[in-house]
Amino acid sequence: MSERASVEVIIPAYNEEKIIEACLKSLLSQSYENFVVTIIDDASVDRTAAIVKSFAEKHPKRLRLRQWGKLGPGRARNRAAQESQAEILAFMDADCEAFPNWIEELVKAFEQSSFDSVGGPQLAHPKSNSFQQAIERFFRSMAWLISFYKRSRDSSEIFETDHNPLCNVAYRKGVFLKLEGFREDLFPGEDYEFDWRLRRSGGKIAYHSLARVYHHRPETLAQFDKVMFAYGRAQGKLFRERGPHRLLHWVGLILPGLFICTALILAIFKIWWALFSILILGFSLLFFRPQRGPLFLQIFLAGFSWFKGFFYGFWTKSAPPPGSPKGG
Repeated sequence: MSERASVEVIIPAYNEEKIIEACLKSLLSQSYENFVVTIIDDASVDRTAAIVKSFAEKHPKRLRLRQWGKLGPGRARNRAAQESQAEILAFMDADCEAFPNWIEELVKAFEQSSFDSVGGPQLAHPKSNSFQQAIERFFRSMAWLISFYKRSRDSSEIFETDHNPLCNVAYRKGVFLKLEGFREDLFPGEDYEFDWRLRRSGGKIAYHSLARVYHHRPETLAQFDKVMFAYGRAQGKLFRERGPHRLLHWVGLILPGLFICTALILAIFKIWWALFSILILGFSLLFFRPQRGPLFLQIFLAGFSWFKGFFYGFWTKSAPPPGSPKGG
């Protein structure tokens, strides 16, 4: 790229009045110059559209609002991508706040390599409440399953990875359109499915530790439970279609199977309480460490909603309705 690439940041938003202002302010404070932001209001019933419209009127060359009715995130992103004039399509969620150099670092990674996609860390917001901080600790404890949590986020290294989530990722527009964008019948999980197709086509995906955003986690146990079910449902659907093609799919099969086998053995030998005590002790040693706090246990148990969603997605062929898994 002889000149700095043009970038379009595409963000679908549904009922995000609590956080959308902070999101927009973070994007208007970017160090990079050659970019625009498109917010697609997905038929919100709160003040999301009004807030975005107010910002767009003050910054017409930088920010624009699109209202296309209830499309769902995948379809909204695809439509904005098809209309974009930019060379690079950057995607972020409406409940995120970008670091001031976020776009700059994404573009640097594209300039320094032949990668087709670049993403980076999604960090817990400094003002997160205790529940949201516990969610962050839970995700970090699951780093062996979640690829984008595996590496240190203190390094400026740019390295190849297999997937970056949609809350912090960018693609070369030509590659994105050639692969026909995100699947619109899959939400969430459309980001992983697209990256899977990208890699199978020979594309390369990068993780850049300095391309950072803050991601506001669910605020309540009920919200987290709903999010985990939605993610599990998407992975169950992908497993049914393509078989196991990531470690998470094997866990979705093996762990419930082990639980059922253990329950049968316990029933046969009638040693429920002794082994139950051993299981609880093992669980305590592995997961429930004092420094993690009591909320970690609640979140760990809510994480089992992922398995419910996984089996629901595996057995059910109907597509999920468009909208956010946070819901309300």
